Amino acid sequence: MGQNNLTNSLKTRLRQAATACGLLILVAATASCKTTGAGDVPPGSANFQAGYSDGCDSGYGDAGRPGMGDVFVKNTPLFNNDRDYHEGWLQGYAACYQSEANQPRLGNR
Repeated sequence: MGQNNLTNSLKTRLRQAATACGLLILVAATASCKTTGAGDVPPGSANFQAGYSDGCDSGYGDAGRPGMGDVFVKNTPLFNNDRDYHEGWLQGYAACYQSEANQPRLGNR
């Protein structure tokens, strides 16, 4: 009986250790993830990022975010002539307008 109890105790401890390791790996993996919001500028060229930021501010303004009601930012020459800025502006505007429309903020951004 002593040998059987030792074997069961060892199996239990190994299961606990494996569970603890699994949880540690899960925590480490999720800690490296970052939740992004609509206003977080995604990676891209400098002009894409500038367009996204300008479009986002404009989207928030058009959606009625407090403190941004009269904000509209667009570099028209870049919008008309630079594909990266143009795409960034459209994506930023859509993401931030929709974000504000879905969950309005009660204060400034």
